[in-house]
Amino acid sequence: MLLIVAAVLGVVLSAGAYGFLRAVSVLQDAVYTHLPEALGFDGAPVWWPLPFLGVAGLLVALTVQYLPGNGGHQPAEGLNTKGAPSAADLPGILLAAVFSLSLGAVVGPEAPLIALGGGIALYLFRLIRPDADRTTQAVVAA
Repeated sequence: MLLIVAAVLGVVLSAGAYGFLRAVSVLQDAVYTHLPEALGFDGAPVWWPLPFLGVAGLLVALTVQYLPGNGGHQPAEGLNTKGAPSAADLPGILLAAVFSLSLGAVVGPEAPLIALGGGIALYLFRLIRPDADRTTQAVVAA
């Protein structure tokens, strides 16, 4: 039964991961291709990323400061084995990832996708089976 639940969650979360990556790609195109053209540039000038990186930094800093979850794990701490984030942490992780990735910060999407996938899987599983033991919850989150 656990394998079936994990498979269903995996399919749903894979579709969500695709949607996330597609949204980031659309936002990147809007900022770095369509906006410069709309403003009359032939392409994005060399200086174009600088203001957007500043805006990304400001938005991520505000997310980290004011939303739970610190925007996800801290890369300087290395591999995070603390488990899936709580449901309350997920909006902050999502916003920090979207702000940084769509505005040009060169970070990989895998860390936020892993955190979001594990956190959402755990949240949904707890809705289905609130009495499940911690080991079962850890397996689903992984």
